[in-house]
Amino acid sequence: MENYRYPVDDSSPGMGTAALVLGICSLVLLITGLAFIPAALGILFALLSRGSGRMKSQPRVGLLLSLIGLVLELALISAGIYLIYSGALDTYIRQFQELYEEYYGDSEDLSELFGSSPTAVLESPCESCSLPMDWEFFEGDLL
Repeated sequence: MENYRYPVDDSSPGMGTAALVLGICSLVLLITGLAFIPAALGILFALLSRGSGRMKSQPRVGLLLSLIGLVLELALISAGIYLIYSGALDTYIRQFQELYEEYYGDSEDLSELFGSSPTAVLESPCESCSLPMDWEFFEGDLL
């Protein structure tokens, strides 16, 4: 009688579970902007759980959820940067300021802080400081 062995399964079920949990966490953390961390770890764990064979269903779903979380996070951050620098939010900021003045009375003149555009703070270079970014910060306490 010959000695038959069962094929060795070198996949890691713990890594597959971790990939699934991190994929779900990446979707939950989309709002905070921190979805990159669990998405990257979920992709890594899903690929490591494979071993030398085919990927099972649990790490495959984790990989898919992590990729979706990563792509959506990139899209949200790109859209936010576009909206800030394109000036598309100027009218909404002015409407908010008008509503604030209507409910809480006359607010202080913010034109000295923001200039002609509410997003001018991000567009104008900082002349009085040596920061790596071209952002102008407020002086004094805002509280």
